[in-house]
Amino acid sequence: MGNRTTGTFDPARDGMVIAPHNTNPLDTRIKALWANTAGTLVWDGETGSDLTLVVNGPGPIPVVPKRVKVASSFTAGQLLGLFG
Repeated sequence: MGNRTTGTFDPARDGMVIAPHNTNPLDTRIKALWANTAGTLVWDGETGSDLTLVVNGPGPIPVVPKRVKVASSFTAGQLLGLFG
């Protein structure tokens, strides 16, 4: 069971705190984000364009951003990157 691989739609098995930053890329293992609160998410999409998403409350955000921008209203600890 220790060598199990996971697919895109398998549930996450771990998480990491996301700190918004304009240049640092996120870990490539991330499958989605989890918001601990409501807020505005500004992120780099696959093409490098800034995208904005209003998050209405705690819950999953089914996106895989290259990076979460400082313009987001989330602070470190309010977003988790889900992976595994």
